[in-house]
Amino acid sequence: TGNQRRIAVPQTTGIPGGSARISVLHHNPPTISPKILMSIVKAIYGATRRVNIENAYIVAIPAVTQAIAEARQRGVEVNILTNSKDSIDSDGKNMADVIFDSAKLFAATGANVYLKQGETLHSKFMTVDGVFCNVGSYNLHPRSERYDTELNINLLNPAAVAVIDAAFARDIAAARKLTAADMQQNNS
Repeated sequence: TGNQRRIAVPQTTGIPGGSARISVLHHNPPTISPKILMSIVKAIYGATRRVNIENAYIVAIPAVTQAIAEARQRGVEVNILTNSKDSIDSDGKNMADVIFDSAKLFAATGANVYLKQGETLHSKFMTVDGVFCNVGSYNLHPRSERYDTELNINLLNPAAVAVIDAAFARDIAAARKLTAADMQQNNS
């Protein structure tokens, strides 16, 4: 999906030189071809080892939830980091309970779910098997799909993805893992 071409990765980025395959995905609703969502879902279905998702406002969209559940059934490690009720910014407070309920659904599939502590998480990316990354402005929730114009890129480059996965590891190290007690918490 999108335009693909090989580019040289500048040495100044801290990523070893080489080439990367990049696909630019533009989403401008209403559309019957949700390029960003489809690329995320397809990448999860293609995962064989690990999926890392860091997304500020993640809601259990059925296609994503199903892809995560099936990945877990295949033995794929799935790690998700999103905002906690405390870290979410004032603009997102109305989403806090939905995000928390979605986090519980993902954890119920066997995914490792982490909640951001401190300041609001704004990043939006996913890596798969250390070779693929989807990154951009797209939040994994219905509003981005239905109303917001978004721009993401898909990137195939193990060296670049290693840098992103290292940032993800630092982020989850500073987060709180969803617990069994959290799973019992009722928002009503």
